[in-house]
Amino acid sequence: MSILNSIDIYIRRWKRYDSNLSRKRLLIVLFCLSLFFLYNGPSFFRWIWHKTPLLKDESINCVEREINVLIASGGSSKDDVYIWKSYEQIDKSRKQFTFYVGNGKIGFSLSHTESGHFFILGKRALDTILPFYPFIETDYLTDKTQKALIIKLVDGIAHRVTCIRSYSQPSSVVETFYAHRFISSLFVHEIRIANPSEVPLLLKFKREGWKGTDDVLKQHMVLNRDVEYHQIQGQIKSADKQKPMDFIIAAPIVPETVEIEGRGRKTLMFRTFVNYTKPGSSSSRYVDKIPELKLYLRETVKKVIEMNSATLKNYHVEAWHNLWKSGFGISHSKAEGSVNGDFINATLYYILSQKSAFADDIDIFTPTSLVEHARTNALLSRPDSCYHGYSTLQSNTLWTDLSTVQNVNKIVSLWLLTLENQGCHYLIEAGAEGTMQALILSLAPFQFTKFQVQFNAQPKDLHRDYFIRRLRYGNITFVNITVLVGEDNKASIFVALDKNIANKQLYACDAGCLDPPATLTSQPIQFPVKETQPPTAILYITFDKLRLEEFKHSLHVKEVNLAPAHEHHIIALHRHGHQLGGLPALFWVSIVFLIVIFHLFLVKLIYNEYCGNSSAVPTYERVRYAV
Repeated sequence: MSILNSIDIYIRRWKRYDSNLSRKRLLIVLFCLSLFFLYNGPSFFRWIWHKTPLLKDESINCVEREINVLIASGGSSKDDVYIWKSYEQIDKSRKQFTFYVGNGKIGFSLSHTESGHFFILGKRALDTILPFYPFIETDYLTDKTQKALIIKLVDGIAHRVTCIRSYSQPSSVVETFYAHRFISSLFVHEIRIANPSEVPLLLKFKREGWKGTDDVLKQHMVLNRDVEYHQIQGQIKSADKQKPMDFIIAAPIVPETVEIEGRGRKTLMFRTFVNYTKPGSSSSRYVDKIPELKLYLRETVKKVIEMNSATLKNYHVEAWHNLWKSGFGISHSKAEGSVNGDFINATLYYILSQKSAFADDIDIFTPTSLVEHARTNALLSRPDSCYHGYSTLQSNTLWTDLSTVQNVNKIVSLWLLTLENQGCHYLIEAGAEGTMQALILSLAPFQFTKFQVQFNAQPKDLHRDYFIRRLRYGNITFVNITVLVGEDNKASIFVALDKNIANKQLYACDAGCLDPPATLTSQPIQFPVKETQPPTAILYITFDKLRLEEFKHSLHVKEVNLAPAHEHHIIALHRHGHQLGGLPALFWVSIVFLIVIFHLFLVKLIYNEYCGNSSAVPTYERVRYAV
């Protein structure tokens, strides 16, 4: 009976919702629930849709494990790593990048849709095809495989992961590719195989090798009992002006099959060497061309094969990490068509991959390295008038599709041409480090003059946070500059010394230089963003304090004021993707809709009370609404 009584009580409570008061409460509850789901629903469904599904295929789990290991090493951020997986659909909302490695002398594309031949230097970019295919294809004797491609921009390394469904646990093959940053003639292809099953794993290897014309000379080169190479020499024409280029290639002999025992592991290292002359060069540093190319390459091969593979890789990674110590960052924008960190980092990577480490085509084995180091440093300390254009962030032609190596080569050539024409030729000539400095100057934009470096951005353009790392001033001084947009929508500049071995004081002043120069230290110093009439730079930095104190007399500005706050809709557009603030546009549309429905419901109640058929309404309900 107690159960029946309980049911009866619940039924009676439910009947109470027939009263108008309970209907109002129900309406309020539904309204609150609607608000909750409108605000949290989109993010909840995005989480559901993008949540990693339960992976039943062990080979997919194997690929994911290897990817996590590769990404974890080095601590790369999401803007520094790009991944393609064979078992996932391509996210069309994310920009596509090609899997490319290069060092200014040789380039190689690993993308699954492109051929794997070498690219060598033409006029500005690595856009001349050298029809040698160093890529070693693996026949897994089964189609039950899952694959992934990974490129780590900060390391200058690309990986290919393949997992094979076998008898018990899937076997993994992790391949690593890089064009060595310090040994410019060297291309490395490393293969690590792990077979966790009890059954031996048999793999077949094949390399396409030379696929050009037959008028090349092929020889067999034996360095010792364990090291044998195929040597190919000949001549091709450059991509730009079809000028002749002499080349020589030393490629390792590839075994036809490799067997890995059960519970076994094996690592194979294939090092390919490429050397060539400049297009149409009649007086290069390689006298008599081919004989000197052969001698130089042979000596390089002898020295490299004696080096430990881990040491060789560490030299390469450390060189790239040092290169990325300088850089440009920007806050993420959700505005349509905006340039964000992933696209900036990828573009910088492709440009740096097509510039050599030094001013000339040398490597760590070249006897004149010390002289060339001094020449590179001399060029780095001569920024001249770089950069005197508007911010390259505003140029749509410089931020286009990078999904193919052909597009990459075009964009790299356009970037280098732009920087050269904007006064950055000395920095470009200094190699990868100088090119990075020129890129930073163009993105901000900064400009060097004879006496100072100045920040030429317009206050109205500083509606996103900027992070400039290690802007080089001379040989041994680096400056960090940050632009932050506060809660009041006003931008401020923060300047700090990153490194200053010269023990010389560095000074800075804001637009107009009306305030006394501030001495820069390792602690950030804040400068307000000011507007002047006529417009001038918003920040000046120099070693000469006296000149900075006198500088205000030469600017001839009529008016200097604090820059006004940015309009809310502009900030909201970058932060939220629309101009309505932090809530999605659907939320505001739904609020308007609910308000309209509520008022229609209210009008209906009033109409029924005063204009409806009074005889159809019970007396006790009419009295409740009496006034």
